[in-house]
Amino acid sequence: MNSASLAFLGEAFLSCDVPRMREYLGRVEPGVLPTPELSAALDAAEDLEREYVRLFVSPTGAVCPPWQSSGGAEPRLMGEPHHSALKWFWSEGFQPSAANEPADHIGLLLLFAAHLLAHDAAQDRFRAFADDHLAWVPSFCDTLAAEARHPFYRLLARLTQEKVRALASLRS
Repeated sequence: MNSASLAFLGEAFLSCDVPRMREYLGRVEPGVLPTPELSAALDAAEDLEREYVRLFVSPTGAVCPPWQSSGGAEPRLMGEPHHSALKWFWSEGFQPSAANEPADHIGLLLLFAAHLLAHDAAQDRFRAFADDHLAWVPSFCDTLAAEARHPFYRLLARLTQEKVRALASLRS
């Protein structure tokens, strides 16, 4: 599994900044992600920001709230998954650049998974993190794929789901 591909996916959930996403995409080894397909979807950037806001941050109710806490039995921002993710981050000296974002944001969780892979974390440690913080991602991606109007976010949902499922098979 390529940590750069997870980092790209994480960044894509944290921002709709096309130059930044292209920078992260440039770090991914050829063939790991469908780079031409992603680049073409990013070329349709005129509606990307509007779709990002509608899906993930709309003050009137995001269609796909990107926080693990929002999908629990008692959905609430800064819930137990946020505190658990913070403990994981601190234990590894991981300092996310999106400091104002709850720690259980899908983008930060994917960036942290990339960090663990890049630093050759022990398999049992990675498995514990994934069990705690990535198990909800495939379901989230199903919702995102169904709700996304922009081709980039439909593709992002599919690729994220594929990568998280591949991680699950690595952990077995």
